[in-house]
Amino acid sequence: MGFLDRVFGRPEERSEADRPGDRSPATSTDEQAIERYRYLLRTAPPEALEEAHAEAFAGLTPEQRSEVLRRFG
Repeated sequence: MGFLDRVFGRPEERSEADRPGDRSPATSTDEQAIERYRYLLRTAPPEALEEAHAEAFAGLTPEQRSEVLRRFG
C-alpha cells in the first residue's frame, strides 16, 4: 500500500508474504516515506517544497486531485 493509498483510505491488500507481524511498522516502506516527507518539510527551502508538491500533484489523476482537495481543502 502506498502513501497515497493511505491518504485516500483505500483498503490494504495483503499477500502471504506481507502479513501483519512480518515486519514492524517502523520499518515499513510507507512509514519510511512519511518520515522522509516530514524531514523534507522541516529542512527544505520553500522553493524545493513547491517543486516537490507540484511534481507529486502532476502525477495524480483528476479524480485523485479532487479527492485531495475534498479532504484537505
